[in-house]
Amino acid sequence: MHRDDLKVQAKPERYFGSGFRDAWIILTLLKQCSFDLGSMRSVLEFGCGTARVLRHFRNIAGLQLTGTDANPKPIEWDRRNLPRIDFHVNELTPPFAFDDRSFDLIYALSVFTHIPLQWQRPWLDELWRVLVPGGYLLCTVHGDDDLRLHGLSQQEREQLRRAGALMRGREHPRISYSSQVLGSWDVFQTRDEVRAVFGTGFDILSHTSQPSVSAQDTLVLRKPS
Repeated sequence: MHRDDLKVQAKPERYFGSGFRDAWIILTLLKQCSFDLGSMRSVLEFGCGTARVLRHFRNIAGLQLTGTDANPKPIEWDRRNLPRIDFHVNELTPPFAFDDRSFDLIYALSVFTHIPLQWQRPWLDELWRVLVPGGYLLCTVHGDDDLRLHGLSQQEREQLRRAGALMRGREHPRISYSSQVLGSWDVFQTRDEVRAVFGTGFDILSHTSQPSVSAQDTLVLRKPS
């Protein structure tokens, strides 16, 4: 986001509407990838923030809902205002405080776009650990449209092409506004690099080439059973 986007995003019709839309898109993509929605019992949102999306899953009866975030401030607000969801604060690096095979579905929206590259593999391994066999992981990554949006220089684009990945640190002059506010990072990867990294340990069922959830490219992954 940009600074001026905050007032627009905070309007009730935009905030609640976008959360409902993203929840609907998540369920639609999962259904298209043969996820049995009727068997879903436990859901984790990794990087839930104020649970803009997760709150809408309360409309599905019988679900155990869990949200976790590295920022304690929204989690404190969530606990006061959103009943029927279990909220946790996680560290910037693994592990979670969850048992093995705890969740049927995990999703992470605009999270891996801000996790430093050296922590990416450990977090994917941790998500694999807490998923049930046959469980699904849905997450978003930067695509080609985001590269233009974030104004990568020719030098950065060349580095991305050569290395397959690029990370802007907290002091970068063109870091995104959200990363600037949260003190996080901007992470970009080529499509081939994404498939190589995220496909280790998971079956890649879908990798959109057009923005869908959270206006980013979306991966649907399955832990082998």
